[in-house]
Amino acid sequence: ANVPNISRGFSFAALEDPAGQGLIMVYGNHLKSNRGSDTQEGAKNVGTMRDEQATQLLRHMKDMSVAYGNRPIRGWIAGGDFNTNHDGQFPGCNVVADLTTAGFYNTWANTPQKKRLTWRARPDGKYASTTFDYFFTLGLGTPTAILLDTPMDVSDHCAIALALPRP
Repeated sequence: ANVPNISRGFSFAALEDPAGQGLIMVYGNHLKSNRGSDTQEGAKNVGTMRDEQATQLLRHMKDMSVAYGNRPIRGWIAGGDFNTNHDGQFPGCNVVADLTTAGFYNTWANTPQKKRLTWRARPDGKYASTTFDYFFTLGLGTPTAILLDTPMDVSDHCAIALALPRP
């Protein structure tokens, strides 16, 4: 078997909706880092890897729709560190567009960039703070992600949270 050179990826869980409305299908994501994207060719390769990871997630969703076909599914959540954003910062990567085209809602869609900087640059670093961490939802309305203050000595990423609307 030919195994693609894809680093990182996703985990999956089918959770019972506490409101008794079926299942909530949840993905924890950590897509390819930006390491190696310092050249035009490197950026293209990194973007291609992340796009393939999004394609794998969407393919897995279809498989899980079949596998859990006898159970009602209330909705889907894909969250985590996507290492890209919808600000045009990574033009070789289509993950956000691919997920939203597939029907997912970007929970940062209506949040100004300065209020969703989930990755914080180090004072002596060469990169600016940016949005890497997301929640995308499908079938769960249009909730807005919440940025949680996280001490820098805990992580250079801020935690994010999501409150789902009641069914």
